[in-house]
Amino acid sequence: MFLGEEFRNFVQTRFNVRSSLFWLYQARQLRRFEKFFDSIEKQPLTELQRRSVILDERRNLVVAGAGTGKTSVIVAKAGYLIETGKCKPEDILLLAFNADAAKELADRCNARLGVQIQASTFHALGNQIVSSVEPLVPTLSRLAIDRQYFSQFLDSVIEDLKDDMHIWKKTRTFVLGHLKPYKAESAFSTLTEYESYIRRVELRALSGDLVKSFAELDIANFLFFNGVRFEYEKRYPHEPKRYQPDFYLPDYDIWIEHFGIDRNGDTAPYIDRKQYHSEMDWKRNIHALNNTRLLETYSWQKAESILTTYLNGLLKNNGVIYAPRSPEEIFTALRKAGYTTQLAGLVETFLSHFKSNQMSLADLRRKAKKSANSIRAMAFVELFQFFLEKYQSELSSKSPREIDFNDMVSLATHYVQTGRFKVPWKYIIVDEFQDISVGRYLLLEAMLKRRHDLQFFAVGDDWQSIYRFAGSDISIMSRFRKFFGRATIVKLDRTFRFNDKIATVSGKFIQKNPKQIRKTLATQVHCISPQVFLHWNDSSTGSSRSDNMALQKVAGVITENVQQENPSLLILSRYN
Repeated sequence: MFLGEEFRNFVQTRFNVRSSLFWLYQARQLRRFEKFFDSIEKQPLTELQRRSVILDERRNLVVAGAGTGKTSVIVAKAGYLIETGKCKPEDILLLAFNADAAKELADRCNARLGVQIQASTFHALGNQIVSSVEPLVPTLSRLAIDRQYFSQFLDSVIEDLKDDMHIWKKTRTFVLGHLKPYKAESAFSTLTEYESYIRRVELRALSGDLVKSFAELDIANFLFFNGVRFEYEKRYPHEPKRYQPDFYLPDYDIWIEHFGIDRNGDTAPYIDRKQYHSEMDWKRNIHALNNTRLLETYSWQKAESILTTYLNGLLKNNGVIYAPRSPEEIFTALRKAGYTTQLAGLVETFLSHFKSNQMSLADLRRKAKKSANSIRAMAFVELFQFFLEKYQSELSSKSPREIDFNDMVSLATHYVQTGRFKVPWKYIIVDEFQDISVGRYLLLEAMLKRRHDLQFFAVGDDWQSIYRFAGSDISIMSRFRKFFGRATIVKLDRTFRFNDKIATVSGKFIQKNPKQIRKTLATQVHCISPQVFLHWNDSSTGSSRSDNMALQKVAGVITENVQQENPSLLILSRYN
C-alpha cells in the first residue's frame, strides 16, 4: 500500500513538474515572439492560436472548430519553426487532402512568410516516394483519374454478372434482397418517419411499380421474377367504396393483401391496432361476400425472412404456374428500375473504402460477420469479390503495370517501412486531419517510426469530416492517442464565422453523435434573438412542390427582415 501511494506521488510530482515547465516555456515563447504572432497574419493571432503554434511534442493535434482560424495556425506554425531556427523551409512538409487545398497552403505560406514550403496531397507524396525508389514508376491507371471511364468499366462488369450463373445467383440475392437497406415498419416511431424513409430509398419493383413497403417490394419482385402477371393496387370491381388490394393476378383472378402485423397481431406503434384489425376484417368479408379469392401475407414473415417462401407455397396451392424470366429479361428490368445504377454507386464507394483502408477480403469477411446486419453484409461481400477481382485484373493486365491512388500510398508506405526511402523532413504538418484514412495513417506512422526526430502536427475538426465516402476514418482523430501514442491535444474554441445562437444549435445537433469530440465553441458575436429558423410544409403535397413552398417561405421571411433595397440571397442545398 505504501509503495503504491509513493509511486502515485512520484508520478504526480513528475507530471506537475513537466506541466509547470511546459507552461513556463510557453509564457517565455509568447513574450519572445509576440511581434511575430501579431503580424504573421492580417489580424493578430488569438492567445489560443499562439499556444497551439508553440506546441512542440513529437505528436500534436489541434482540434480547430469551424471558423477558429486553423489555416492561420498552420501558416504561423511553419513560420514559427523557421523563425526559431528549428527548421529550414525544406525541412517542412505540408499535407492536404486535395490539390486545391495543397496549393492554397503553399500560396499562403509564400505570401505570408516569403518562402517556398512543399505542400502536397497524400497521393502526390506517394508518387514522390515511389518515384525516388523505382527506376520505372508504375503508370497511374485511367480508372483512377477518369471518372467517366471508371463508370463505363463498372457498367461492363455489371453486364458480365448475368453470364456466370454462380455470380448471377449472388447478384440476385443481394440486389433483390439487400441492396435497399431494410427497416421494419415497427422500427419507426411515427408514420411521417416511415413514409419519409420509404420515399428516400424509393421502393421501385422490377415491374416499374413504386410500392409502399419492403414486403410489397419482395412480393412484386417475386411475381415478376417468376413470370406471374400482376397489377399493383388495381381497384376492386365489386365494391362501390374505393378499395384497392395490394396485388391482383389477372390470369387466376386472385387478390393478394399484405397485412402489417406481427405474430401477435400487433401493428407498428403509430398504427391504431383496433382500427387496423377492423379494416382487415372488412376486406376479408368483402372477398367472402363476392366469392373472390384472397391470399394474405404478413409483416412478421418479412421480418423472419420467410415471406417469399410462404408466398411460393400459397401460389402453388392455388394453381399458379410459373414462367421464370431469363437472366437477360431480369437484367434489363434491373437496369430500367435503377438497381444497376445504385449497385454501381455502392461498389464505387466501397472499393474506395476497401483500398484506402488497405483491407483484405479476409478482413472484410470478419467485419461482415460481426456487423449488425450480417446477412446483408455477407451477401455484399460475396458479390464485391467479383468486382474487386475484375478491377485488380484490369490494373495488372497492362504493361507496364498500372496502379491507382490508393496503391500509390500503399506502395510508398512499404518503401518507407523497409527503409528504401529515407524521410528527408523534420516536421510534417497535416491540414483537415479529420479526413485521414487508415492507409494515409499507416504512411504517417511509417515515417514517424523510420525517422525518430520527425515531429508531427495535425490540425482538423471532426465536426467537418466530409470524406467518409472516400474511406476516411474519423476515429483516427477522435482517438488520436490510441493511434499515435503520447501526444499533446489542444482545442481552438473561439470562432469568428458565426454567432452564439448558431453555435449553440449546431453544437447540440452534432454532439448527438457520441463519436464526435466534445467541444463548445465561443463566439465573437452574441445575439439576443434566435438565429436559426425551421420552415417546412406538409410532405403529402409532393416532395418537389413541398420544397418550393418551403423555399418561398424562407425567402419571404429573410427579405422581410433585410433593410437593403435589393438584398441578395444565397441558398445552400443539402440532400443528405
